[in-house]
Amino acid sequence: MKKTTLAAAALLLAGTVVQTASALPLNWEPRGPGPVEPTYGIWEATVRYIAPHHAPDGTYHTYKYHHITATSNASCEAQLANWSGGLNVTVIEFCHWTGI
Repeated sequence: MKKTTLAAAALLLAGTVVQTASALPLNWEPRGPGPVEPTYGIWEATVRYIAPHHAPDGTYHTYKYHHITATSNASCEAQLANWSGGLNVTVIEFCHWTGI
């Protein structure tokens, strides 16, 4: 009788584990200890590039800055990738969340 009860308990436990595992979404994974990306607010970054100016006495090069503003980290990173792919472009400030 003890073996039958133990076998029944094992089957019940196995069934519960299978039902619990099948109830989870396919893309579920446990959260790590790291920070969670905010889903609202403004993300900003800054790049510096060289802008040549032609004058009668030669060519001058000056630095100009472009400030990137986006509503998500992915959008900010995409814009930053577009800018940083150019020649003579330096990333001054990477994408960071500035709040609301």
